[in-house]
Amino acid sequence: MTSPPRVFALTLLAGLVACFPVSELHVAGDRPDRPPLPTDDSGGLDSATEPVDSDGDGTVDSADCAPDDPEIHPGAQEPCDGDEDLNCDGQAPTGCRTCGLVLSSGAGVEDGVYTLDIDGHDGEQEPFETWCDLATTGGGWNLVQRTTWSPDETEILFTDYETWRTTSLGSPDSGEVFRLRGEAWPSLMGQTSMMVVHRVRRTDGETCDPLTYIESGATLEVTESSAVLSSSSALYPLVDGALLEAAAPGSDCVVQHDAVPWFYGSCCTTCPTFGASYWDDGHHPMASYPVDSSDIYGQVSGDVCGGGPPANSRGYLGVAVMEVYLR
Repeated sequence: MTSPPRVFALTLLAGLVACFPVSELHVAGDRPDRPPLPTDDSGGLDSATEPVDSDGDGTVDSADCAPDDPEIHPGAQEPCDGDEDLNCDGQAPTGCRTCGLVLSSGAGVEDGVYTLDIDGHDGEQEPFETWCDLATTGGGWNLVQRTTWSPDETEILFTDYETWRTTSLGSPDSGEVFRLRGEAWPSLMGQTSMMVVHRVRRTDGETCDPLTYIESGATLEVTESSAVLSSSSALYPLVDGALLEAAAPGSDCVVQHDAVPWFYGSCCTTCPTFGASYWDDGHHPMASYPVDSSDIYGQVSGDVCGGGPPANSRGYLGVAVMEVYLR
């Protein structure tokens, strides 16, 4: 008769125990070939078994690509103008593509001239210098054009479309006439915003404090034959037409009225330069709305031109310096 399975198992276990002396049996956790875990004086685990952060940067050595350098670790701020991988992502910075990246990456915190490379170090576009406004409404504004009161200085900006599109002119240094090549403008409009800053000129030749006007929802397309700007938020007349007008036969505003290439209608309320019969001594920047249209800070020309009245011609205020920024 066959034994039940339980009886057979017990019989087998009894036989195995009989084969080994009791002195060689050990309970779990008391094996002589497994030494106890090291402890410190307090009875806790020894520090050698805990994660180590040699440089004290908040990242343990096993996850830090530079465990002996506190400036290099995952999540570290990596200035876009540097040449070293600081955040352990395996890639060195590829250049500052916009003034916004200059600010957010820590490459700069103060307004000034910075080098931008809109398609990175490996791209085909040439790097360029421009002025970055890193303060106004959160900063990150890229200067694309600056005109001044001097007709002789702004003369270099009177060009045809091809020159406007492909060639930067002047200097981005403060107060200098400047225009960035037009083909780079769209890459600087990630937030689809345009800002125009007017420093109105007084009749005594002094310059007023700035007035700042911003439009949002703007898009710009630049091709080999045309530049078209559109805006969904027309709070201020920063442009009067969608199509850029440059020096060419039939370009009434540029050729007939000494107006540098711009987005004119017939012709302008924001005029980077304008001559015609408005000024006796040549073409100057001018705008009509700063008289009664408040800027983003609630100011008009009367608030920023203390000490003397603004230069005025037929309802247009003369502007000592007019700057155009994109963001």
